[in-house]
Amino acid sequence: MILASTPTIRGKSRIETAYEASTRERWCHSCPHCGEWSAFSWRRLQLDSLTMVCPFCENTYSKREWLSGGGKWIAENPEAPVRGFHVTTIDAPTLSWAELSDEWAEANRRAKSGDYAALKTFINTRLAETWEQPGEVVEGHALEARREIYGEGLPDGVCILTMGVDVQDDRLAYEVVGWGLGFESWGIEYGELWGSPRQGDVWNRLDDILARSWFWRNGKALRISTTAVDTGGHMSTQVYTYCKAREPRRVYAVKGQAGDKLPMTRPGKAGMNARLFMVGVDGIKQDIITWLKRGNHGEGYCHFPIGEGGEIINGYDTAYFDMLTAEKRVLTQNKRGFNVYTWEKPAGRRNEAFDCRVYARAALRIMSNRDDQLLKRQHALAGWVAPVLKGAKKSVPSMAGGKPKTKNSSNRNIQAASRAVTL
Repeated sequence: MILASTPTIRGKSRIETAYEASTRERWCHSCPHCGEWSAFSWRRLQLDSLTMVCPFCENTYSKREWLSGGGKWIAENPEAPVRGFHVTTIDAPTLSWAELSDEWAEANRRAKSGDYAALKTFINTRLAETWEQPGEVVEGHALEARREIYGEGLPDGVCILTMGVDVQDDRLAYEVVGWGLGFESWGIEYGELWGSPRQGDVWNRLDDILARSWFWRNGKALRISTTAVDTGGHMSTQVYTYCKAREPRRVYAVKGQAGDKLPMTRPGKAGMNARLFMVGVDGIKQDIITWLKRGNHGEGYCHFPIGEGGEIINGYDTAYFDMLTAEKRVLTQNKRGFNVYTWEKPAGRRNEAFDCRVYARAALRIMSNRDDQLLKRQHALAGWVAPVLKGAKKSVPSMAGGKPKTKNSSNRNIQAASRAVTL
């Protein structure tokens, strides 16, 4: 039996799966100078001079010179029970490298305007490789490498906590996020509560998280202000029931809606008469990607914790960052020829951490349509709480400006601010 096909989309190509399990044989050529065998690589073709670079001796050759040494099949996985062959048009005697270079240049020119059809065809049919749509991505390992030690208690700058919950068939994924001025954020805790959402136990454990308090280093408490729970799965009834009973605690049902600039709608009524917020997730995703790319602390920067000894804490492990960066934003053309942005997730990758961060951001928006103004007000209040005040005798400056306050008056403000942000 013979299987033959042009590769299609990476991660979705049946021939790719079959080839990976085979001997993976490629047609290789012997270098005219050093005699080493290597397969053709488009990345080693010098498009300006139309010459191939030998990966061993780094000499360059024209197509005629490169093919003069003859060829043979060399297997990457010779022990496999099934033989598999990778065949490209690059070695075809009737197709010049100049023609391929012109096709490549034209395909890339069209791709810059969002039309990737020609580039996909070139990758699939000329190079016999699977296609992966290019897009705006963030590297998970880079975020993992920049985790930081928060120290004891909530980091300075956190003035509001929100939580996003993603509902799966066998678990609830959640993330508690701390927000500061300018949408600077701190990952506080990510976790997964295993158990069927059709049963009450997993929701009871989510209640335990809602009931928790987090503390600044001076001992003052902060609780989750608003929680957004996704209803987009198979458990909508259970979500509506849970959220309806907890709306006084600002736990709300949300549903994602596609659209690059679609805002959050006013809440409507859904099952169990629960309030339901429709969330324009595409715009929020773009905000989060932008913030994740920020390289300096301050406005929009995303902080993640690590233990003082470099150990993983609060769920921020490699799997978390893989999920946080699973999706990418790509520019394509719709049927009418207009450029549109869409979000794509490779097959087999999980994205619960990204969804939880989106819903945690949506929860902040639910608190106020002018959430930037909300953060400024709360920052002015939390400014009395965040600094370490262990019996300090010196004055504590006001975050809102004006003359410094004395210790006694600042303590009264601490109590008032604490009540304001822990409701």
